Amino acid sequence: MSFLAYLTALAAAVAVHEAGHITAALAFGVEMRRIRIFPAGFMIDCEIGSVPYSKSAVILLAGAAANLLAAAITALFCGAKAQFFTVNIGLAFFNLLPMYGLDGGGVLFCLLSMFLCGAEADARAARITRVVCGVVLFLFWLAAVYINIKSGGSLPMLFAAVYLIARYAAEDMKKI
Repeated sequence: MSFLAYLTALAAAVAVHEAGHITAALAFGVEMRRIRIFPAGFMIDCEIGSVPYSKSAVILLAGAAANLLAAAITALFCGAKAQFFTVNIGLAFFNLLPMYGLDGGGVLFCLLSMFLCGAEADARAARITRVVCGVVLFLFWLAAVYINIKSGGSLPMLFAAVYLIARYAAEDMKKI
């Protein structure tokens, strides 16, 4: 996969992902304020405070669902070896990791908040995030070593590892 083709597929997959969130939010009557664009994705500012945790979790899951739907349609018409298929599958599952900064972390917080008070849910979600992040970073390191030995590198793996390391470091800095 060439660098430009990967970035194009990634940009399209991120747009599909965010469209899934927006569609679900609008279906629940959530008011959108603005959309900010960052190098690692989009941030949608909305009035979500009045939305119950169960609906918030659905809105968070809608991004990954949109990516999986896009991947299924791509596989149907272009085959499972298409770049857009691979990027959508990767983005969907990556975003479902139960870590802060990713949709899975938001879903984890929503689920915990349905049973615990906000501060306790936040503390437990932070502990789970730290463990998951450490395990994922170790697995990415092992995979990167293997891929570099076998093929000379992987751009998607590099982007994912850099993002996770930055998130992990940011969480550690909050604790200091």
